[in-house]
Amino acid sequence: MTKQEAIDKMLKRTPADLKRRRIEALKAQLSATDYKAIKYAEGLYSDDEYAATKAEREALREQIRALEEGE
Repeated sequence: MTKQEAIDKMLKRTPADLKRRRIEALKAQLSATDYKAIKYAEGLYSDDEYAATKAEREALREQIRALEEGE
């Protein structure tokens, strides 16, 4: 048993709890970039300036969907 597994067991964290926490963390990361999406929509960022953020947001959404589909 790894150290993290032992901690999870002591704190009675179930796999469902861990999945829920991961989804919440990913959604928080996505929310943290909302302002960039709004600025892009308003024309304050060019396509080139927004490209990395767009890719990051797409990757976050894919991770969220994959975790939610596994429920």
